[in-house]
Parts: sequence; structure tokens; C-alpha cells
Amino acid sequence: MLVFWNAGLDLDSGDHRVISSMVLKAADLDTPPDQVFYFISAAPTFGKLLLKTESSWTELSAGQNFTQEQVEQNRLWYHHRASNTGSRGHDSFRFILSDVDSESLTQSFLISIRTVHRELQILQSGEHGAAGPQPSGKGPGGPGGAEVRNGRPR
Repeated sequence: MLVFWNAGLDLDSGDHRVISSMVLKAADLDTPPDQVFYFISAAPTFGKLLLKTESSWTELSAGQNFTQEQVEQNRLWYHHRASNTGSRGHDSFRFILSDVDSESLTQSFLISIRTVHRELQILQSGEHGAAGPQPSGKGPGGPGGAEVRNGRPR
């Protein structure tokens, strides 16, 4: 009898993360992990499911599979495709879990995508002078403040 747990995954928009046995695990007392298969019935929509092989990465799609042993070896990764402006929401892939004797109903592995805004900030040299931003108030020193010139209080 197959027993499994599926905690899903959280990651930032545009990020990639391993799908480890801490979040996806199946076990059967009489079946070794290399014979417990996840058959993909639907691939992720907003990202890629990647499997590390001996020499490269393979993108997994519907009809392909991976094993619990590969999950335990941290060889299964999810890579979210995102634009520079950020993206959020959910993604998932669907699978059927199988060993030599039994097969599960279709399951979903949920992936939560957090919005990340990536902005380029440019500070121009001399924008605030050598002393940095001035205190608020009237004049360079503000009320009760010391005047600052050439980076030194006066």
C-alpha cells in the first residue's frame, strides 16, 4: 500500500527550487524508492519541472515520470517563468503515483508563487552631495541643526 505526503512548494516569482522529500514523499514497505513512480498527467503551466540527469537537465512533461529515489536525491526542481515586472499566483503539476502493485488517483502538487518586484535603482553621484541627504527643515541645517558643508558639520 502506497502512503504519501504532499506539502506543496512556496517560492518567489522567477525563482527555482528543489522539490525535496520534505515536501513530496511516497513510501511502500515492500517497494524500494527507485520503483515508486510519479507519472505526470499535466505539467506546470507557469514554470518548468526539471529533472537532473547525469549530464544535463531534462524538462518533464505529461506522459513522463520520475521516481521517489530521484526526489530523495534532490534531482527534481521547479523553475518559475516570470517577466521582469513580477508574477504571482499558483502553479501545479498533476501526477499518478504507482508502484509494482498499486496506483493512486490523480494528485496535484501545488506551487505558490509570491510576487517580487525587481526594480533597478540608480543613485546619481552628487544627488545629495558628499554629506548625503540633508535634514528636513529650512536651510541646509534645518531648525536647530548644524549646517553641513563638504561632508563636515559647521
